[in-house]
Amino acid sequence: MKANRKDIPIKTPIISVVMAVFNAEHYLKEAIESIIQQSLTNIEIIIIDDGSTDKSLSIIKNFSEIDSRIKYITRENRGLIYSLNEGINLSIGKYIARMDADDIALHDRLEVQYKFIVQNKLDICGGDYMTIDSKGSILKKYRVPKNKYDILLTLLSNVPFPGASALICSKFLINNNLKYGLDGHKNAEDLDLWMKMYDAGAKFGNVDHIILKYRTYSSSLSKTNHKAIKIEVNNQFDIFAKNHIESIESAFNKFCKNSCNSNNSEKITAKALIRYLSIKFDLNILLKCFIKMYKVNFLYGVTSFIKSKVFLL
Repeated sequence: MKANRKDIPIKTPIISVVMAVFNAEHYLKEAIESIIQQSLTNIEIIIIDDGSTDKSLSIIKNFSEIDSRIKYITRENRGLIYSLNEGINLSIGKYIARMDADDIALHDRLEVQYKFIVQNKLDICGGDYMTIDSKGSILKKYRVPKNKYDILLTLLSNVPFPGASALICSKFLINNNLKYGLDGHKNAEDLDLWMKMYDAGAKFGNVDHIILKYRTYSSSLSKTNHKAIKIEVNNQFDIFAKNHIESIESAFNKFCKNSCNSNNSEKITAKALIRYLSIKFDLNILLKCFIKMYKVNFLYGVTSFIKSKVFLL
């Protein structure tokens, strides 16, 4: 713990950072430090200790003693979704930033996202990120989709950004009565909320900047619940595709008109195309997209879709 923030003047925070914690003692210190040391200081930090049995609560208390922006609640275990909604309900910031207890936010994450979401009049945004292992070593850097049609098409096969990188307009959630787990999704709460926000007309975007170190390791929730997550999200993807056929077709046409699609954009489109064709076969769209992209990327889309379905058998 480096900086004592007790002397920061109290004012209405621009951003409320919400962090749910359950037995995260090994990584929690780094996660909290990465938030209290943000270049944008006008924030509140709401930490929900979800019945931890390790030293997590002690770590949270120690940080709260040196930084008055930290508010924490500790109680019995009620699960991630309940904790996230509880943190959001307690927040007073204009925007809500998700943060996981085992990830690390880059120093300018909140400042970059705040400027971007305001300048582009968005309701939600994420950004590029890098994965790290249990020791903090960098594994891989990821670029998330940037333009509108790529973000839409991504929602047919993946999340457009990690949940822990999201910055969300509080007013949009309130006005549309949205929260995590509305439809009972227990393993893909982020995807469910993003889809609900899209359905409600939210404007999405992503900063062209690495903002987060996303930790991945063998015992992480996404690893241990892999099959359950796959089953849940495949159903969500199919429903979303059926509900947005016209918008998806428009996105395919925009892709075909773009003269400089990136390799990543082609892969996103290919995966979305195969799911779309499984619901509504359109030879014209198939041929236009097939001609527009490298054939290896088209094959990538086919094999990815097949793998996602075969995995469920």
